[in-house]
Amino acid sequence: MTSSAPQNFKPVNIDKKQIALFYKLALEKLGVAQDLASKNPDIAYEILYESALQACLALLHAHGLRPRAQPGHHIAIIEKSKELLKQEVDDDFFEVMQLMRKTRNTMLYDAVLPVSHDEFKEMRAQVKIFLELICKKLPK
Repeated sequence: MTSSAPQNFKPVNIDKKQIALFYKLALEKLGVAQDLASKNPDIAYEILYESALQACLALLHAHGLRPRAQPGHHIAIIEKSKELLKQEVDDDFFEVMQLMRKTRNTMLYDAVLPVSHDEFKEMRAQVKIFLELICKKLPK
């Protein structure tokens, strides 16, 4: 059973306002992460990850799906987004997103060394491209 299996999601009505709100939150978090990066790249990195996740939620809602709140739901969100975007995005980006998820979890649960500013900048560039791609896939 894969993380993007049907039992990890429930159907929702496609609501353009809700989708737009998810995407707006993704953009806002991208901006907050950018503003915070010079002061605290660790927290900025966490917010950057949330930005990418919010964009994935917009994409899922545009396909009438909502993730169930259960262990592993972030993995399921990422894998389902990968499935939905398989023609537009290569696997490398989703590997980056899984790395971001793992790094965020390590920072949260293991209190490890901080993220470098360069690492943040690299991830920010990837997330920005990803958000632009997802925007093209959302209903207008």
